[in-house]
Amino acid sequence: MKLILTSDLHQRIQKWGDLVSAVQREKPRFVLIAGDLLPKVEMVSQQAAFFPEMAQHLRSMKQAGPLTVLTYLGNDDAHILESRLDDLQGRGLCVNLNGRVHREEGLVFCGMNKVRDYPFGYKHWCAPDDNFVTCPVQLCGEGLTLDAKGRWIELPNLREYLLAKPSLHNRLEALRSQLTPTEIGRSMWLVHNPPADLGIDICYDGRQVGSPSITRFIQDTQPLFGCSGHIHESPYQPGGKWAARVGGRSGSSRGRKARCSTTSAWMLPTISALARAAIAASVTPRSLPPAPLPDAKVPGRQDSPTETHGNQGFGKVKQGG
Repeated sequence: MKLILTSDLHQRIQKWGDLVSAVQREKPRFVLIAGDLLPKVEMVSQQAAFFPEMAQHLRSMKQAGPLTVLTYLGNDDAHILESRLDDLQGRGLCVNLNGRVHREEGLVFCGMNKVRDYPFGYKHWCAPDDNFVTCPVQLCGEGLTLDAKGRWIELPNLREYLLAKPSLHNRLEALRSQLTPTEIGRSMWLVHNPPADLGIDICYDGRQVGSPSITRFIQDTQPLFGCSGHIHESPYQPGGKWAARVGGRSGSSRGRKARCSTTSAWMLPTISALARAAIAASVTPRSLPPAPLPDAKVPGRQDSPTETHGNQGFGKVKQGG
């Protein structure tokens, strides 16, 4: 069975066209896109305007043959647009895997798109990670979120806002609770925030910002396979990798491809390449059962040519409260 894995297409939106070409050439059974789907632009309505183009890309991919695309929004995508992704799912073009479980071809796909807090302004997708609640460096005061009409709202207290949410660990456990013991070993996990200590969470300045609780979850759960996004530059840093083995899992990371002979590798499919993975899964295949948005400008948006991880679009450098 062949998969195509990719993520963070927002950094160069033309990567959507590259993805279509790869699907037409490789003819995979599944495509996994680990978040950050929409252009990095200054207005929420501009992200909304991309959905017809994304729908056409998805249609073009599905014309290549039997295909299921599993994805979700990432931390740089406006959360108020999620209903539009659900609409694409309703039209049979993709599966919105945000906080959901999808069963197909004897595999079980699980998705979690929340991330640890970071310095940037848009905080909707952030959640506590064990004892780590707020990033010690903040570029936008207490942070921002969006109301239902796409207007930016300043948060009065970031710590309280985040502590009111389930942690990354609790969200993963909530998904795992929906799986039977026999499904764990053939589960594939799409988790936007990378795990810690695997070489796939290294920023341009050497900081490692992966989640220890995600690493611990992988070790405890032993899923078949997993992939993350979020940190674009990690494979190019000293000690950085495209793929890593966790515990007793086997896998290789020869830049583009990984073939797994026992359970799996955990991969970082960054924007710079479409990582293709042929997965030898010892399972028996079976079948199982919008209104216009205002032009809300991003406060103080400023992209950095070097700091390419996380959120650089929405509310990146609005100084102060």
